[in-house]
Amino acid sequence: MTALSPVVGYAQSSQTVPDSIIQQAISDTSKTFCKKGRPAYIKFIESCYANHKNKSLDKCILEDYSLIAFDSNLRSAIKQNTGNEIPPDQEGFLSPKAVDKRIKTYYVPRFGNQVENATRYLSPGMHKINDLMGNCSNFGK
Repeated sequence: MTALSPVVGYAQSSQTVPDSIIQQAISDTSKTFCKKGRPAYIKFIESCYANHKNKSLDKCILEDYSLIAFDSNLRSAIKQNTGNEIPPDQEGFLSPKAVDKRIKTYYVPRFGNQVENATRYLSPGMHKINDLMGNCSNFGK
């Protein structure tokens, strides 16, 4: 009997991230990003990846994906509202090189080379987490 690849596992699993993982990620985001800030949240996600078990990898990916999307959306909003472009980090967790490495290490084995697979699976949780991040960041208040 051969082991199923993670991509096959994805195809046979629910089409979106389970609500239990979303709720845990929301709780973690509230405790870290909202109360301790972005640097603490980055360390939390790094620790999640370093200590994950197969069941919690989706939570790590969801939190990571949410932070990547939030950062990108924030930079876009700043450019739209001020005309000033803030380039992505060139070093560190959110640098294109670091994000690409995590995509190859964690996303591709889980979702295949199709970004749409990850987006479809993670979007319900990512939207909720991004809303929380925006609310606790006090942007526009």
